[in-house]
Amino acid sequence: MWKTLNTNEKREVVKTILEELESIVSDSGLVRVRERFSKYPHIGIGIQYRTMVADVMSARRVRLDVIIERVAKRSSAHLVGIKSGDRIVAVNGRLICETDGAVILDETEPDSLQETKRTLAFSCQRNAFQLLGERTDSATIEVERGGSRLIFATPKDTVGAELAAAADNHYPDWQERLRVAADSLASLRASTPDKNSDESTLDNFFNRLLFVVVTVQSVQQEAEELEGSFFVEK
Repeated sequence: MWKTLNTNEKREVVKTILEELESIVSDSGLVRVRERFSKYPHIGIGIQYRTMVADVMSARRVRLDVIIERVAKRSSAHLVGIKSGDRIVAVNGRLICETDGAVILDETEPDSLQETKRTLAFSCQRNAFQLLGERTDSATIEVERGGSRLIFATPKDTVGAELAAAADNHYPDWQERLRVAADSLASLRASTPDKNSDESTLDNFFNRLLFVVVTVQSVQQEAEELEGSFFVEK
C-alpha cells in the first residue's frame, strides 16, 4: 500500500503514525499486567461490558450487561465453578447497579436518554470492579447463567500477584526494548519530514517508523499472551 501512495499522501501517513506512536510508545500493556492484578486480593476473573440484543423482534433494543469475560486457571473462581459468560448481578449481597445488573437501551429514545443509560451501564461495570476489589478475605458473587441465578462464595487468592511476578520476569527485557523504541522515536521527531522532503526521504523515515511500531506491538503481544496464559480457554 505504501508504494502506491504519492508524496503528499506519504507525508500525511508518516505524520499520523508519528502522532499515534507518541501516545502509545510508553503504554505497552505492562502497567495493565503488573498493576491491575496486584493492587488488591483477586478472585481470578476478568469482566467486560457487553452489548446483547434484548428484543429479537427489534434490533433497535439492546441490553447492556456486565459479563465475566474469563476465569483464571486454578483460581478461587475457577474452583468454585464460576464460568466465562456468567452475568454479574451482585457482589457481597450488593447489586452492582439499581437495574439488577443490566440496562435496556432503545434507539428510538432521545439521544440524551440513551447517553444517560450508557453512563449508567458504565457505572455498573465500575461498581463491579470496586466491589470485587474490596480488601476482604472472600467474595460472594451472584450471577445469572442460562436464565438461573447462582451464588458463589469464593476466597480471594494470589492469582494477581502470581501474574504480576511473571510479568516482572519479563519486564527488564520489555523495558529495554521500549527504551530503544522511545530513543528511536525521539530521533524521528527531530528529523520529521517537511513539505520539501522528497520521496526517498519519506521512504527511509517510514521504514524507521516501522521499527518502532513493530517493537511496541511485539511487547504488547507478549504481555497479552502472558496474561492470557493464566486464563481458562473460553
